Amino acid sequence: MKQRNCWSLVGSSPSAELIRNFVRVNSRLSAPVLLSGEAGSGKDRIARFIHQGSLFRAQPFQVVDCSEFFSDELGVELFGCSDPSLEKPGVLREFRGGTCYLARCEEIAPSIQVRLREYIESGRGEGGQEEPGCSRLVFSSSMDIASLMRAGLFDRKLFDTFSGSLLVVDPLRKRQEDLGSLVDYYATACPRGPAAVFSPDALEALTSYPWPGNHRELEGEVNRLLKSVRGETGVEHLSPRIANFWLGGRQDPDVRRVSRQLDECIEEFRVLTRLDSVFGNLLLSENKWGDEAVNPEAKATGDGY
Repeated sequence: MKQRNCWSLVGSSPSAELIRNFVRVNSRLSAPVLLSGEAGSGKDRIARFIHQGSLFRAQPFQVVDCSEFFSDELGVELFGCSDPSLEKPGVLREFRGGTCYLARCEEIAPSIQVRLREYIESGRGEGGQEEPGCSRLVFSSSMDIASLMRAGLFDRKLFDTFSGSLLVVDPLRKRQEDLGSLVDYYATACPRGPAAVFSPDALEALTSYPWPGNHRELEGEVNRLLKSVRGETGVEHLSPRIANFWLGGRQDPDVRRVSRQLDECIEEFRVLTRLDSVFGNLLLSENKWGDEAVNPEAKATGDGY
């Protein structure tokens, strides 16, 4: 792997070491993987690292965002359609032998979860047909899948297939000791102009900020500075939210603690909003299937695909 692709693995913290070990071990396996962590924490890139080091690397890495489909549509996207006139093989057959990355897996309806579990257990595709060279499945979620399982929203047997292949990716606010290395990495590895030179205060501000957007936010800030600042980067060049956080923290040590608590409240609100969305999609999907059961002609229109 090229160094410029390894930002999720930079750092000397226990969290960084855990990620490196997880990638190293699971690259040698074919079992399904579950990556859990906040938005922007690096789950997508970790999934690619696992694929690039695995026996599946010669075949495609296919991304499926589960939030973009209703349950019946996701079933067709993954497993294809038995109607020969539609000629839809499904990504698990079309890209078999590669890695299928199922992002936002909390959005997968229970019926599709069962089919995925059966696919993992038996290596069979639609209709029980043998699927030589099955795809390796990597799931990711910004929610706590174990909590969803206990709430009856995630199949317990599917969750059990992850067993030792579950990684909780820590947010950057829990990797404070890695921030200096990450800032330096972005400032030197990203080809966006001359390497940035940070003043001591600017570097302190960047490494003390909690980064609620995680890697995505940090990378965006450093790239902006690389493109807009010539010479030494000072606190005055930083985005106001970062500079103000640092200035406020210098004046009042409690500001950082309160800010972190606020970030955690915001993230909890995001999770609750996401959970509400999951419930809403499931209810809408169930109503849709219920309408088709009452009115068989509704299914014949093809709208479900």
